[in-house]
Amino acid sequence: MKTVDNYITQKQIQLAKHPLFKAISRETSLESIKLLAQYLSFWAMSFQDVIRINEMQITDSEIRKVAHHHLVEDMGHDQWFLSDLQQMKVEEPNLKLLYSRDYIFTRDATYAIMSEVFRASSDIERIALLMSLESTGHIFFEYTASLVERADYSSKLKYFSISHLDIEKNHELFEQEMQDFLNSIHLSQDEEKKIFEIVDRVYQAFTIMFDGFELLLDKRSKVKALLS
Repeated sequence: MKTVDNYITQKQIQLAKHPLFKAISRETSLESIKLLAQYLSFWAMSFQDVIRINEMQITDSEIRKVAHHHLVEDMGHDQWFLSDLQQMKVEEPNLKLLYSRDYIFTRDATYAIMSEVFRASSDIERIALLMSLESTGHIFFEYTASLVERADYSSKLKYFSISHLDIEKNHELFEQEMQDFLNSIHLSQDEEKKIFEIVDRVYQAFTIMFDGFELLLDKRSKVKALLS
């Protein structure tokens, strides 16, 4: 699995260059986070089902322990998200909004990721899915947490704050004991190829989502420029 770790690291480096994160890096207020929070909602709430159903598909007891640790660590993050919406005075999107045209990119990415849960043909592929999700989260929350800190709002938020990022980075899935177990698993060339394809598809799904977010931020900036 060490080769999978290395492959994911390379994908993280590529994703960190996405224009969305350059745009977030230039922000100093919470306006971008408020906008992203609203459009992230479909994924933020669906994520709990992704990791729950993924664990249910695993049959090997040792591998399932890894997935269960992941599930336990991430339980309740949907409530953190809802709490942040309240703190920032962002209205929870209703069904009409969630299934509107502006949310297409978030829905499409969410459906693509959920499909990987049922597409996976082995337990180790399902763990690779979790590893991919964790790694993309590290990139996203690193930038959002930095912006929240610049806006001096870290103490009031949970989902978008530095504390969430710290928890993600200290996730038991990445602790040494778990990592040693995963690295002890020998993968055939065919298994490795399939896992790399899963990682690629997960990163492509998030690229779709982040492309949409970047367009929304750009649209907001143009509107502000016209009104100023």
